[in-house]
Amino acid sequence: MSRNSFFAKSLRFIGIVLMGLTGGFTLLGGIGTTCAALFPTKWDSMAPLASFQWLYILFVILGIAIGVWGIRATVKLIRRTSDSYVTSIRALIAGMLIGGLHIYISRLLRGKSMPVDAVVYTTVLTLAVFLLLRIPWIWQGVNFEKGASKSNKMAGGAAALLLGLLTLTIQYTMGPTHTWDGVNFANAFNAAMTVAGIGLLLLGAGIFVSARTVKMTAGRLIVQKRGHTYITEFAYLLREDGHPAWVELDQHICGLFPRAEWLSLLRDVGFQPEIIQATYDRDLFLARKPRDQKRRDL
Repeated sequence: MSRNSFFAKSLRFIGIVLMGLTGGFTLLGGIGTTCAALFPTKWDSMAPLASFQWLYILFVILGIAIGVWGIRATVKLIRRTSDSYVTSIRALIAGMLIGGLHIYISRLLRGKSMPVDAVVYTTVLTLAVFLLLRIPWIWQGVNFEKGASKSNKMAGGAAALLLGLLTLTIQYTMGPTHTWDGVNFANAFNAAMTVAGIGLLLLGAGIFVSARTVKMTAGRLIVQKRGHTYITEFAYLLREDGHPAWVELDQHICGLFPRAEWLSLLRDVGFQPEIIQATYDRDLFLARKPRDQKRRDL
């Protein structure tokens, strides 16, 4: 599978979005367990947890820590770091194990465990998707380390937007499982959740708007840093019927790279390049795609 195929890009996008949502959902779940951990005796349905209050405080700490771990793994996936996949798998396994234990203890003590179930089911789904992505012929195209930075950032923006919507609506989606004596405790941190949700929406929108601009600017700065640039100045003399002539100026920063660098870049994207002599003593780059790679793409 080619890394630049629509299928590979779509799978990378889905993987990053799922990881971001799972990390954020786990973080919110850890924060949401606070009511059961700190005030178990305030409600009859939570009273059986009082003897294990220390354990639920531990679930809060671990839930928040694993949520942050999952968000950190998402950032690594977007940045294409070498340990991004391993970090994601470890965070997902930790979330599944701790969440599974949380479900078991809650059902044992009070007969139900929602909304922890939803967090764990999301974690299991994301883990299953990530394990499937590691199938060799799929991984050849999906490999997060070698994906396009622009599409990775767009996936991060989508995850931020969805997390923002989830954060802003958490008091409604989790209200049925967090309402006791007529009070919706999912709305206990309304101000903080509103600020966080709006911030995530702005972040996601900003990533979508600026992803292309950031990519172009970064590429230009890298070229300038290497010193392989030259400036081309354009002067246009324009005239329209019935109007005086005028001049328009334009400036382009262009790249000038050594032959060795061109050959290296072509090899990096899977070609077998060579330099051939063309007419008028010009050098041309001839890049061939390996036969076995053509068959894999088909």
